[in-house]
Amino acid sequence: MLLSVMEGELEARDLVIEALRARRKEVFIQERYGRFNLNDPFLALQRDYEAGAGDKEKKPVCTNPLSILEAVMAHCKKMQERMSAQLAAAESRQKKLEMEKLQLQALEQEHKKLAARLEEERGKNKQVVLMLVKEC
Repeated sequence: MLLSVMEGELEARDLVIEALRARRKEVFIQERYGRFNLNDPFLALQRDYEAGAGDKEKKPVCTNPLSILEAVMAHCKKMQERMSAQLAAAESRQKKLEMEKLQLQALEQEHKKLAARLEEERGKNKQVVLMLVKEC
């Protein structure tokens, strides 16, 4: 009984600690980013620029959103070209693999034919040997 009461107290204490941590996190976020909308990436870039405003050499990260979008589009085009080249190479390897598979099947069929022919020749030779043995 006493043990279950102690366990209940510990669980309650853990819940209070978690609630305080969550509240502290919310207060921290509000203090640091309160005047910025956290859902807008351009405002986040502006906030980061203002946070590092002590450095005189820094240029604004987001002076022109259009230039950033153009850079992203150029990067996407470059990645698309790379992916297209990789896809073409993969298709080429796949075709080569299929050709090798067909060649292997053809060789296996030829092997079966030769094995059957060999068995047939062995049978004929065996009959000839048996006839020669009888004649002797």
